Amino acid sequence: VVIWLRTDKGPVAVVMVGATNVGQMRMAFDPELVSNIGQQGRVQTYDSPIPVKAGDELGTFCMGSTAIVLYPETFDIAPQPGVVLIGQSL
Repeated sequence: VVIWLRTDKGPVAVVMVGATNVGQMRMAFDPELVSNIGQQGRVQTYDSPIPVKAGDELGTFCMGSTAIVLYPETFDIAPQPGVVLIGQSL
């Protein structure tokens, strides 16, 4: 599942990758958008943007996997030195 976000710092793509044995991926912003339910892949666009605030849940992996965040090289993100812990704000 690829989620495109428009942020005040520029565009961001979040790629949710379902690995082997991932039951489903469920999107918090659209309860009808669920993977692995026997449907063909599809593109879902919305007439108006769905607001997502910093810290809001985008989706859930039912059995775990990984998410990849892509942003342009010009995206202004300050490096955070040190170790990143689960739940830590970046």
